[in-house]
Amino acid sequence: MTNDHDGTTGVLRIAPDQLPRNHHGDQVAPLTPSGLPYALRWVDHDNGGELVYAETAEDLLDHWLPGYKAADPAGQALLRAQHAVQIRDGLVAQLLVDAENNGITLTPEQESILLVDLEQMPDITRWDPPVPLVLLEGMYRPYTDRLPPLSGIDGDVQDPSNMIWLRNADPDGYVQSLAAAGVIDLAIYNS
Repeated sequence: MTNDHDGTTGVLRIAPDQLPRNHHGDQVAPLTPSGLPYALRWVDHDNGGELVYAETAEDLLDHWLPGYKAADPAGQALLRAQHAVQIRDGLVAQLLVDAENNGITLTPEQESILLVDLEQMPDITRWDPPVPLVLLEGMYRPYTDRLPPLSGIDGDVQDPSNMIWLRNADPDGYVQSLAAAGVIDLAIYNS
């Protein structure tokens, strides 16, 4: 496994201009020490667009959340949930700014639902506003007895346009949901 500068295994951090080149001189994605492609590539926009290649979602989560891989499964689930809450709070703030900038108005009740702490989130049967409601998968069925809200404006039951699901129940689903929500810039390579 590859180590980056901070010792995370299964992860390679590299500047885009340092990518390896093929026999034609074209940049190519690096390979793992075993010669296989990395499964994930994350663009770290906070650090000059560095590319972070990871062998697994767990490796990438360990890169973001120190101690993730060392934790037992319950501890990993807790770390993902805590991270998802932080991501949700920042995402909701950005969505509200974007809505205001685009002339979308919400009722005070709708805005308070978006901003409420997840522990205080009321049961919502239907969400009609175009501003997405950001939800954590682990707070609803089948993980709890709580029913998820339905979109009142979109027929897509799985991923409606006015709801963003952070699917924190498992590592792969969580990383993919962060990409789908636009929180991270991620490429997934299937072998």
